[in-house]
Amino acid sequence: MILAVRDVARGTQIAREFGDAEVLELGLAELGGVRAAAARAGDVDVLVNNAGTSPPRRIETIDGFEMHLAVNFLGPFLFTGLVLPRVRKRVVILGSMIHKRAKIHFDDPDFRTRKWTRSAAYGQSKLADMLWGAKLSRRLEKKGRGVDVQLAHPGWADTNLGSPVENPVFKRLLSPFVSRVAQPADRAALPALYAATQDLQPGGYVGPDGLGEIRGHPKPVGRSKASEDPELARRLWEHAEADGRGLVGEGRSVVQEVAGGSLVAALCILSARDSQVGRRCDDDRGMDFVYDASQVHFRARQP
Repeated sequence: MILAVRDVARGTQIAREFGDAEVLELGLAELGGVRAAAARAGDVDVLVNNAGTSPPRRIETIDGFEMHLAVNFLGPFLFTGLVLPRVRKRVVILGSMIHKRAKIHFDDPDFRTRKWTRSAAYGQSKLADMLWGAKLSRRLEKKGRGVDVQLAHPGWADTNLGSPVENPVFKRLLSPFVSRVAQPADRAALPALYAATQDLQPGGYVGPDGLGEIRGHPKPVGRSKASEDPELARRLWEHAEADGRGLVGEGRSVVQEVAGGSLVAALCILSARDSQVGRRCDDDRGMDFVYDASQVHFRARQP
């Protein structure tokens, strides 16, 4: 198991709990660091793009991107494109319920001239993830790579990222309500684990089965019509490559990276840091994940 983390100290501490996990420094807000991390990553079975951010104010990255767009979409897009030739089985991309009411503004995706709001920026980045996942799934199916793509969303997660407010006083006041309605972090990780391990149709989307998909056990769920629009996905892909200042570099596009390379199984990359997961990833191409809460057990099928 490889834990791809921004905070190496915290990642190392968590890796010790697993016993045999490795730590890979990966800061998605800086594309140069993303390239460096991808160069150090080994061969993998399952790649889970679980990282995300939602700052309370507009922040611009060192590369000139709005922070939500950079960390939630462009960074994972680049990292996945670079390591995909080494992925053997599956790519999982984390979406969000908010994608259903989001729009992508190709004329100003970084909110330089239009009004920035946290919900608009986060929603745009998550719609981008949904479109990217759908298009990547179609590409891989067409090329017969033997690798599929799954998308998932956690519902309403009772985490710092899932909090509806930033003010610490309001957070304390709302905490009892949030804890009753939202899912704790371990349950919010279930859809991603399900997407990573179950026998699903390519391009699936998994979320909680409860009312409004806020909480519950994982199951295939619906998505917005816009998130499956091939033309919108094409524009997004082209924008990510063009406006990304040559995201992959070395004269190769992400499309070329996706199309080439050999596949060798060795490791699993998972980022569900707060989950209680029993797992075995070995270089004999075996992979098992067991989640013990509420008697839910997932076990990846042996190839």
